Parts: sequence; C-alpha cells; structure tokens
Amino acid sequence: MPHNSIVVMLRVACLLLLTGCVTVPFTGRTQWNLVNRVALNQSVEEAYQAIKDSLAQPTDTSQAGRVQRVGRRLAVATEGYLRQKGQSNSLQGVNWVFLVVEDSSINASAFPGGKIFVTTGMLRVCPTDTLLASVLGHEMGHVLAGHTAESYSKLMVNMVGMVAVAAVDVAQSSTRAPGDTTRLLDSYNGLQQLGSFAHSRKQEGEADRIGMILMALAAYPPAAQAELWERIGRLEPGYSFALENSHPTHGRRVRQARQRLPEALRYWQGPPLSQAQRP
Repeated sequence: MPHNSIVVMLRVACLLLLTGCVTVPFTGRTQWNLVNRVALNQSVEEAYQAIKDSLAQPTDTSQAGRVQRVGRRLAVATEGYLRQKGQSNSLQGVNWVFLVVEDSSINASAFPGGKIFVTTGMLRVCPTDTLLASVLGHEMGHVLAGHTAESYSKLMVNMVGMVAVAAVDVAQSSTRAPGDTTRLLDSYNGLQQLGSFAHSRKQEGEADRIGMILMALAAYPPAAQAELWERIGRLEPGYSFALENSHPTHGRRVRQARQRLPEALRYWQGPPLSQAQRP
C-alpha cells in the first residue's frame, strides 16, 4: 500500500475518533462511540428474542414479580432524573425489561436497549430487595453507559489499527524476513486482547459506580453493593486477579463500593439513613 494511502487511512481513523465522542451519564467520562446505539438496540432485538425463547423460565412467578417490581422502581427514578437534567438522550432506544432465568449460576446480564436477565442462582444471593437493586442497578449502568456499543467501536478501531500495521509492514517488506509480518500482527493482536480485558474491567467498575447512584435515586441504600460483592466473594473464593480477566476481583469491588458511597449518597432520594448505611 502506498505511503499516501496509509496516511489517508490514519486520518480517517482519527476523524472517526473525534466525531464519535459521547459523554457517559453520571460519570461524565468521554467515550469513543462509533456505533449508533438506537440502531444497535434494534439489531440485537432478534437475538434477544431467540435467547429469551431458549431459556428456562422459573415456575415460581413471585420471583419474576419481585425482579420486575425492583427493576421498575429503579427505572422510574432513573428516567425521571435524566429527563429533569436534560439528559434524556441517554434513554434513546431503551425499553426496560427485567426477566428471571432458571439457572443455578450466579449471574445477570444486560442487552443493549435495556433487556436484563437475572438467574435464580443470583436471586438466592439477594434475599432483600436492596441487594437485588444492586444487581439490577449494575446491569442498568451497562445499558446507560452504552458499553456494548463502545466495545464494538473499540473493535472497529482495533481492526483499522491492524490494517495500518499490516500496510506499514508490507511497505517495508523488502527489509523483513519471511514470517515477520505474521509475528508482528500476532503481537499486535495479543496486546489488543490484553487491552480489551482491561477495558472490560473498567466498564464493570463504571457500571458498579452508576448502579450505586441509581440505587440512591430509587431510595435503595447503596451501601448494599459492598455487601453484595462480599456475599458473592464467599461463594466464589477462587476468583483472583489475572490480566485476562474481564471482571475485577470481588475484593476490589467491595473496596471500590465503599469508596464510592459518598458520591452515591449525594443522589439519595429517600428518608434519612442510619449510621450503618453511611460511610
């Protein structure tokens, strides 16, 4: 590839990055988002329906009712606050749906557009509505922050980077030994994967942070998030830090929840809290 073509490609990449900047609600972080979130929400609808139809639903309907009740309370408080602050653009294409899945694993997940799954295994860890709000608030944080769209955008940028690396390497191929291009691309890809895991951990931390704020807006004491991760940590004691982990350790999440409590309480919309629920 000629040198001029490489320069044009890099300029296009820089332009995409500059024009794709958006601000995450509540945290104020600037993220690169090259994917239309509304279009993404619509595109995953078919996949969501297929997954929903394939998952077992619990026979105990009271569990689904509880999750929907807590989720709706969080959603109403969140939407009211964002509209009041003139940030309703964060809600574009979002239609909150809260579902329970019959599964013994301790898990919950969120689809773009506000579709949130919680397993019966997770519900057993959350005997109180406040603990359940910690889980749902976290998943809602992923949706509001557009983490799926951001991850897709990062993948697009990485692909442009790989093409640029390959182009530069081809331009210098006369000075390289056979196999150098493959090794160079493998090294670049490996570094990008490690960066992706680190980025995922940061997204998890941001969803925790937003989740605590949403709890406060809905008058669920946000100090419960630390208790949630303590509970999960006792059930999953072998989870320790590794560069290839996509989630922070439970101990780190407990510490961060305690550190973030003063920030979350600035959004508190309920009656006065007890001393145990304050920092």
